[in-house]
Amino acid sequence: MGWERQKPLTITAPVPLATGRWLLAGLLAAMVGVLLFSLHALKQLMWLQNVNIWLVALLPLVGWCLIFSARGYFYGRELSDYAFLQDEARHAQQEWQRWAGRYMAVQASCVLLPDQITVSYLARDPKDLEFQYGLVRHIDYLTGEASLEIQAMTALLGSIEQALNSLPQDMALRATILTDAPEEDFSELQVAWQQCWGAKVTQRPAPEVTLLSEKPYTAVESWLKNAITGAELVLVLQLRGEDNYSDGLAIFLLTTDDEAEKYRLPVAGRLLRPMPLVVDDAKNELTLFMETQPLARKADSVLADSIRLMPLIPIIIPVGHQQGASFSAESMLVQEAYTGIPGPFSAWLLAAFGLDFTYYYGVPYVVLSLASQNEVVSTVSPGVC
Repeated sequence: MGWERQKPLTITAPVPLATGRWLLAGLLAAMVGVLLFSLHALKQLMWLQNVNIWLVALLPLVGWCLIFSARGYFYGRELSDYAFLQDEARHAQQEWQRWAGRYMAVQASCVLLPDQITVSYLARDPKDLEFQYGLVRHIDYLTGEASLEIQAMTALLGSIEQALNSLPQDMALRATILTDAPEEDFSELQVAWQQCWGAKVTQRPAPEVTLLSEKPYTAVESWLKNAITGAELVLVLQLRGEDNYSDGLAIFLLTTDDEAEKYRLPVAGRLLRPMPLVVDDAKNELTLFMETQPLARKADSVLADSIRLMPLIPIIIPVGHQQGASFSAESMLVQEAYTGIPGPFSAWLLAAFGLDFTYYYGVPYVVLSLASQNEVVSTVSPGVC
């Protein structure tokens, strides 16, 4: 279900006064007054002869003035109510947009995909690239003697070791590993974590690590909602898919936008507040999303993790155009085409892949995770946009 947003009460603008018609009516009232004055002077109005001639003559004009004044008063009141509700609606919209524009600041990130797929490689438009829809691809370039998970942790920590060593010493750091390894391997992974950390990060001790077999991408929403302090280090180790889904590795070093501002940290990218998506009501859901998260309207492309994006393209493009985005069929990208069947952590891998696109092209991307039952839509962007 998408964001539960109640739209503010609005009314249609009041119909403005028809100035021409009112002036014509005033002219007619004046003419009637002149006629009554003449008839009274000629003693043709026997039943009004006892009434002052000026009172008789001015009566139509006075009546017109009273009616016009009353109409102007009610129009002014309606206009004031309309302006008030418009201001309230505008303020509510701005507050919603500010709320939806909150983000987790990415201090550093890295994603490792099968076949060494990278954004820079795709940007060269390689002619020998084969689509991997429905196929399972594995990471086969970690060839050390240690287990795949240990090699993966070492490679991921090494990719962002400078950012880790640069964190303020008084900033708390929490670490989470998302892994599809069986739970009986968790103890071994915790020991390996300490070793990998010590080999790559020298400026601070290894934080306690939490190992999880699942964590929805909506955790980003939870972090923002709860205004967490410190930094979150998230490692994604998707290596046990066998013939069911493809491999993928990712790492994120994240803080809330408030923490990044407090510590004046450099921001490489942004993970904006995600919105759960009801695919069966995609048109209304995506309209709500793009109305509420303005940065999504600056995106030129949509990146999804699954081929399930295809039936939604005829909905996404018109909605994007209505909201000012320049989507096209060519700008619809599917990660599955490059890396094969998505796995349990596809939303996190998609976000990391999307960040690489934003780093390379310097523009926001709308990301749609559709591979699981927890469909979600969000925006990833460069740190400055």
